[in-house]
Amino acid sequence: MEQSTNAILSRMQWCWLQRKVAVTRDEEEGWYAEEAGLIDALLGRDRTATTLPTLRERYGLGLEDGQALMRFAPALQPGAVKSEIMKEVGPVPSS
Repeated sequence: MEQSTNAILSRMQWCWLQRKVAVTRDEEEGWYAEEAGLIDALLGRDRTATTLPTLRERYGLGLEDGQALMRFAPALQPGAVKSEIMKEVGPVPSS
C-alpha cells in the first residue's frame, strides 16, 4: 500500500518539477493536467468530462496511470490518502 502511494506521490512531484521548468504555457498546463489526473485517481474521481479538450489527453494519462498504480494496492482507498495528498499538494489557491 505504502509503495503504491509513494509511487503516485513521486510521480506527482515529478509533474510539479517539470511544470516549474516548462518553457511554454502549453507545456506547463500539460504537466498540471497530468498531476490533476493523478490526484483524482487517488481521490477516486474522474473529471475527464469537465477537462478542457486541449488538456484531456494529459489529464487522462495521469488518471489512467494513477488508477493502474492503485490496482497494485487494493487496500489503498481514496479516503485513506486524502490527507497525505493535501500535505504534498497544499491548499488550492482561490481566484
